Amino acid sequence: MIKTAEANMLAILAPTAPNYFAGMHDITLYLEADLPVEPVGFLLMHDHGKPSAGQLRDLQQAVADKGASCVFYEPQISKRLVSQLSADMDLPLVVLDPMGSGLGDDATVGDYWQSVAASFESCFTK
Repeated sequence: MIKTAEANMLAILAPTAPNYFAGMHDITLYLEADLPVEPVGFLLMHDHGKPSAGQLRDLQQAVADKGASCVFYEPQISKRLVSQLSADMDLPLVVLDPMGSGLGDDATVGDYWQSVAASFESCFTK
């Protein structure tokens, strides 16, 4: 199941160039190592405090410079700020659930990776 999900993600992504995105914070390190995806920046830093006006401006500039496809958010964190950022930059807001909270109690590891693949499809398929 995991290999199938990885194959699905690779089929979705442009293989020759990074697929850029913005996010709430860096939850994708394990994906960045194996897939052609690259964050342009994150809304929250390690302390999860509110971003400053300068951080927001820098993220907006990075999105404009790189051409991000979406803004990933996590359902466990309030999406108020990321929703505004998404609207300001005219980018789709896509859930990426690192904890699998939207999956049922009987979900498997394969189900988790399929949900990640579905998030990638929502972001990177136009």
